[in-house]
Amino acid sequence: MLPADPYAAGNLNGLITTLDNNGNVVSWIQRTSQGSGPHTEKLADGETAAKVSKLGAQHHKATFSRGGHMLGSVEAHGATTPYGVTRIGRLWIVLDLDGGIASYVGRPIPTGA
Repeated sequence: MLPADPYAAGNLNGLITTLDNNGNVVSWIQRTSQGSGPHTEKLADGETAAKVSKLGAQHHKATFSRGGHMLGSVEAHGATTPYGVTRIGRLWIVLDLDGGIASYVGRPIPTGA
């Protein structure tokens, strides 16, 4: 993983596993999905909203906001990036090729980890 791409993820039948460039791994079982394709949903922290838009075949973008403030975005594109992955504080977010979102509030990462 390059520093410009600080996160990676995989999905095996709902088992989401993420890795950051410091070697921290977080995994969880995604039990339900609120949707795929273009949609808006609240994430696992109950405060962050994700707005998913379709940019093309197997190409989606998700933008994240909380309290009216833009927090960032990720893209998933079949040709180059199968999962868009980011972390906002303890909230891990994975965008899939079909526009589905998986999110999880992880434990704090120890300082110096």
